[in-house]
Amino acid sequence: MDTIFDLPAHPLLVHIPVMAIPLAAIGALLVALRPGWRRAYGPIVVALAGLGALGAVLTASSGESLQEAKRITDLGDHGELGETARNVALVFFVIVTALVVLDRWRNHERLRRVPAWAPVALAVLTVLSAAGAVLTVVAAGHSGAERVWENEQDADG
Repeated sequence: MDTIFDLPAHPLLVHIPVMAIPLAAIGALLVALRPGWRRAYGPIVVALAGLGALGAVLTASSGESLQEAKRITDLGDHGELGETARNVALVFFVIVTALVVLDRWRNHERLRRVPAWAPVALAVLTVLSAAGAVLTVVAAGHSGAERVWENEQDADG
């Protein structure tokens, strides 16, 4: 996806992970620390994390397309940070999904063999991956904003 309404897609799509991942991270923190909330709020958190991950995938893809279309050769570390953000967002989505699914299916016969420490370990991994997703999205966004701002300053000067 290169354009949306004849505008470059990348600067529009970045708003999806920038909005969804921090919201999902807050929700993930809450459902990780309050197991009783997983049944009610877990699916919402999974949906937000999925939206953030999908947004990160679309953003990374549209960024690569924009780079090729504009023949941009020097992005600094923005491209690599964007790829990292995409990957960490996907990992966050998988882990928070596993936490919510395990909680929903914990009474299923096959899952009775899951060790008692597994939900705690998944909750810890959920919090860590949420923090990682937020940090990498912020780093990628910041580096992209700096790059655009530098180009604006160069054009004005």
